[in-house]
Amino acid sequence: MTLHAFIRKKCALCGAISDHAELISTSYFGSPNLDGRPPPLGRWTLDTQIQNCPSCGYCAPDISEKIDRASVAVKSSSYKKQLREPELPELADAFLCFSMIMEKVGNYAKAGLACVHAAWVCDDETTMLAREGVE
Repeated sequence: MTLHAFIRKKCALCGAISDHAELISTSYFGSPNLDGRPPPLGRWTLDTQIQNCPSCGYCAPDISEKIDRASVAVKSSSYKKQLREPELPELADAFLCFSMIMEKVGNYAKAGLACVHAAWVCDDETTMLAREGVE
């Protein structure tokens, strides 16, 4: 069983207040996929692993904590374009934006993992749409 709670957060960059889902607990049954993706139920918790400030677009695991040089990345045109990329799910865009922040600070391991998470989101959405018969 997976439990979520909505927590009110103050954005470390712009000060806006917004509610975000946080994971309280979950269960894992089965083995991860070959790409490292956790099995259900844990697989469906990706939306609690990244937060997106609805005001300034700051994307991070916890928007109430400031990441050095994040404001530079968030203000860039490439970040803003990625945040609103219509071809991708919003959750994937948030992970890719966080990846851009991590790249800016030189944390390439976290940047790469955020890209992997974005790929999982896209793959899962494609799989769900195929099951529903939507192209």
